Amino acid sequence: ARSLVAGGLAGIGAKALVAPLDRTKILYQVTNEPYSMTKLPRLMRRIVEAEGLFALWRGNTATMLKVFPYAGIQFMTFDACKRAFLR
Repeated sequence: ARSLVAGGLAGIGAKALVAPLDRTKILYQVTNEPYSMTKLPRLMRRIVEAEGLFALWRGNTATMLKVFPYAGIQFMTFDACKRAFLR
């Protein structure tokens, strides 16, 4: 059970770190603007100025609800297999 929670929390932490990049990626996907790494910081700054800092994580709650069980089960399975094979 500990590895399930640890894996879930690790998955949530990782997703929380990349959420702003995912948000900007989605914004590029729904517009005709071509993707540009040099324009990325400007777009992120515009989002923060127009909608606030937490707008970079908008829509992330659903992702967190999906990632926690997935990452937790994956880590728990890895941990169980590692213990079984290293006996």
